[in-house]
Amino acid sequence: MLRYFSKHTRDEGFIQYGINAGLVFLIDPKSVLLWFVASLVLLVYNIRSRYKLRGFYQMLSTLFGFSLVVYSIGYYTILNKNFGAAITQTFSHQIGKITLAQFSGFQDVLPLLLFLLGTGLITSLIYGVLTIKRGGDRDFKVLLYLLFVVHLVDALFASHFLASNLIILVPFGLLLTGAYMGNLSESKKGSGITSQTSYLKLNAFLPLLAVLYLLVYPMWRFFSTDTLRADRNTAAAYIKENSSAESLMYAWDDNALVYLKSQRWAAAKSITPDVYLDNSINQDNLILSIKGGKAQFILVRKSEELPETISQYVSENYQVVDVNVTDVTLYQLK
Repeated sequence: MLRYFSKHTRDEGFIQYGINAGLVFLIDPKSVLLWFVASLVLLVYNIRSRYKLRGFYQMLSTLFGFSLVVYSIGYYTILNKNFGAAITQTFSHQIGKITLAQFSGFQDVLPLLLFLLGTGLITSLIYGVLTIKRGGDRDFKVLLYLLFVVHLVDALFASHFLASNLIILVPFGLLLTGAYMGNLSESKKGSGITSQTSYLKLNAFLPLLAVLYLLVYPMWRFFSTDTLRADRNTAAAYIKENSSAESLMYAWDDNALVYLKSQRWAAAKSITPDVYLDNSINQDNLILSIKGGKAQFILVRKSEELPETISQYVSENYQVVDVNVTDVTLYQLK
């Protein structure tokens, strides 16, 4: 796209653009959103530049390149009679995983804010707007900015949010910040103030936030969960003392150390439920596994919400064990 905006490529180059789109689509179907954003920017650019026929030719070239990849893979999957499985695994499953991330309070929002601020990604959003207003390669800057925003939304819509999901924003943020610094250096020529000096003055707080994120936050998280860790150890010790080595258990928790502490196997293949609740099919499979496993003990973290079917199953078949804990509940098979 940059080569096209700078008029350094021919329209036939969009065949390669379509091939790349096809390959990335098969690897991660959600990336079609990025290609859609790029196509919108390209459409606006061609309309404004009065390149309507060229735009139509570019669309045909892109579709041709895309078809070369998709049809080739499609022919291979049909030939091997696994077309349905290929569609499910590469498209339906990935699109079905798009859900709004569940933030469990301050402990999840805090690392998000610290990461965005400490890495300068929030300032990149501001610098992106400023550099677009200053002109110069505006179409490419708009494309970068939109891709930055789309990646940010995609990270927030991940079924299980992790701060590491935002790492993909760093290249776009660096490019937007670099473009802003370039514009800044041009506007301050002869003033004795360099763009690097201005950037350091505006972002002197970033190292402090990075220290807070890398050092202070893990320490705070460790001490704030001290009671929870003690409750897990207490429940694990009770399970170990009141069951045989062949007994099964299940921990409805985001931590699997209770299995290690109690030296007992999980009653289901998925030892923690958090990554298997992103759609109804996974939920049903997990519930069936727990019911079929006949766990002697089920440990439930109170901050983790139980699905209605599991809650009803536990209440009908298990009884609460009083082991003097506050953050978890231990159930034993009746």
